[in-house]
Amino acid sequence: MIAVHTRSWVMRLVVVTATAAIVASAAAAAPPASRLPLQPVVSNDNRHPAGTLDRGTLTLALRAGHGAWHPEGPAGPMLSIEAFGELSSALSVPAPLIRVAEGTLIVASVRNDLDAVLHVLGLCTHGDTPCSPLVVMPGDTSEVRFSSGPAGTYHYWATTMGLPVPFRELSGGFIVDKPGSGAEMDRVLVITEWNDLTPQQLRTVLAADDPGSVFATLQPRLTFVINGLSWPASERLTYQLGDHVRWRVINLSSQAHPLHLHGFYFEVDSLGDGWRDLPIDPGDRHPVVTQLIPPGSTMSMMWTAERPGNWLFHCHIMNHVSPQRQLSEEAQPGGHHPHHGNAGGMAGMILGITIAGSAAPAADSTPEHRLPRKLTLVMAPGPAGRDPSLGFTLSGDGVAAPSRSDDVSTPGPTLVLRRNEPVEITVVNRLGESTALHWHGMELDSFYDGVHGWSGSGGSLASLIEPDQSFVVRFTPPRAGTFMYHTHVHDERQLPLGLYGPIIVTDGEGRSIRRPTTC
Repeated sequence: MIAVHTRSWVMRLVVVTATAAIVASAAAAAPPASRLPLQPVVSNDNRHPAGTLDRGTLTLALRAGHGAWHPEGPAGPMLSIEAFGELSSALSVPAPLIRVAEGTLIVASVRNDLDAVLHVLGLCTHGDTPCSPLVVMPGDTSEVRFSSGPAGTYHYWATTMGLPVPFRELSGGFIVDKPGSGAEMDRVLVITEWNDLTPQQLRTVLAADDPGSVFATLQPRLTFVINGLSWPASERLTYQLGDHVRWRVINLSSQAHPLHLHGFYFEVDSLGDGWRDLPIDPGDRHPVVTQLIPPGSTMSMMWTAERPGNWLFHCHIMNHVSPQRQLSEEAQPGGHHPHHGNAGGMAGMILGITIAGSAAPAADSTPEHRLPRKLTLVMAPGPAGRDPSLGFTLSGDGVAAPSRSDDVSTPGPTLVLRRNEPVEITVVNRLGESTALHWHGMELDSFYDGVHGWSGSGGSLASLIEPDQSFVVRFTPPRAGTFMYHTHVHDERQLPLGLYGPIIVTDGEGRSIRRPTTC
């Protein structure tokens, strides 16, 4: 379900709508700006800071205009959008990256080539409370001067609709580096969204008592992108085995996103709201595989490329990465089927990651520790006569076989594993349809990660588990905790019908299997 976090936006950025009321009459009286022909909008990988730096002063000249954007690559559908660019370069999604050292003076101008009043947020000193927006009338140019503020991860954005949220692509990153550090060896990942709601529909959503329900009722076409592109057209990042990876993630969409990294744990160094960036005390940091970032928020994170192969970083809300997010879907027969294309049954805000290199041979161990515990996990439809469901049965070493052939658990049974004990799980597909299974939070070889057509490396990539076929997964859990397994075919059907279940990894000797309690 798509949730619209309207109230928090209004409390945080109500200054935009207040300013909109002040300039409304002026906007009505102003003649429309001459709309330029649609120009190309390029994706911005945030590797190159905008503007010109000279003796501690950054001069930045931005323009807002209409352009033609292809978020699914050159062959994908064209969207007519409003976007920012520098005066001397193309419009881009996200907007040009502002990146300076702490203490830099910034002289920024904004030219408005649009037909509506532009309210620009974030072109001001960061590190304190939100500032008033810069208001630019159609056809005009406005200039501001301000100091950078303290080191941190921030953002700026604009609206032509007087709304207190970045519903469109007029938004970008604002990074302030520590003195003397220069641009750190990190990547800036900016999440934006596009939908086809009209300004009046958006205002209706904001004014509703239950904005989430109104948003869902309108059934907009909706997609989320990272650095201007949607999977599978989004950028593929490559690192070497052993690299220490640092990312700055900026959520300039209207939705909250639980961001999940496959195969690795990461540490969150700081969290912010776009105006302030608050470092997390080292004593309070802990490894995670998923972190929720609300609309308008920022996150700095670090992880180590410990295992070779292909991996993913994506939102863990199903319909933010389902094939239904693919804008060109209606032109592609069978677009919902997991076989379609090379997208792994996914679309939207997803990054592909490749770790190059060869893993060192595993250290020798005693023979009894090398023998894996063997389990069989069968995926099957739920019992006939009940509501449609999909589920699992479990059998094997230390687990009693199901008493009946239709003893299917929805969600699936709890897998109780032991830390540092190898396990071999044979996954059998009795669903009558293709699927794939992901082991969320498990540190395992890429080939077993569960993203068909992607997991693995080189020419050895995992396939779908076809009907009446099986796939053997092997791993050794290195840490105790609570995890889960679930389908990684995001067609908005398999997961809601029950293809998921819990995993508990203990330090003890018990092998008892418990059924999950559901409500």
